[in-house]
Amino acid sequence: MHVIEGDDGIARCWWGAGDEAYRSYHDTEWGFPQGDDRRLFEKICLEGFQSGLAWITILRKRENFRAAFAGFDPEKVASFGEPDVARMLDDAGIVRHQGKIRSAIDNAGRALDLIEEEGLDHIIARHHYLAEGVRAAATEGWGLKLCAKEAKWHSDTVSAIMVPEGFDGAHVIDVAFRRYNLALGAGLSKVAGKLFRIGHLGDLNVTMLAGTLVAVELGLRACQIGVRDSGVRAAMSQLEADFADG
Repeated sequence: MHVIEGDDGIARCWWGAGDEAYRSYHDTEWGFPQGDDRRLFEKICLEGFQSGLAWITILRKRENFRAAFAGFDPEKVASFGEPDVARMLDDAGIVRHQGKIRSAIDNAGRALDLIEEEGLDHIIARHHYLAEGVRAAATEGWGLKLCAKEAKWHSDTVSAIMVPEGFDGAHVIDVAFRRYNLALGAGLSKVAGKLFRIGHLGDLNVTMLAGTLVAVELGLRACQIGVRDSGVRAAMSQLEADFADG
């Protein structure tokens, strides 16, 4: 990644070297672990508002957002009603999109449930942990390739795995569903038929993931796609290593 040294002598990624809002975000937040549920709820909400807009727009309006959403205290936001929606639609300091405002209010209730059950930070960490297992199964166990060629594009919500040239990803999906009752995602547009997707969200745990990978591996073999080794073994080895490091 291109690095630029600022006039303050600090080296930053190119995108964080200009605007002061980006500088502050780069130096104090970007890439830093966050374990506070309120801050995570804020981030979820702001990323929702950012959809279709530049992130710098959201950063410049963040203090206004915090004032409008009671500091992103999920208990307070969950209690918001129609007067609050009307108030925010009249607030030029934020992004006045009714759908996004209502979504943030609704998400506050869902966030409270998740905080009570597990904690937002633990949920995010669990999804990353399980995603690492899926990626290890695909690349190290089965010898297949991820659609996302660079690590920066890897997702902790779903992994898209390419099928070898000459094979049909839709057939793998069909076999996995008919034989093993496993629903895999499909490729769309330019990658239709070229991959299958494994999701790792929700209540997924290590045991459930292992069962998923077993079904995928059996499906690959049933489609006569030669796999290099056991994806389940590779995934469990990766998860054990991550657990030991964590």
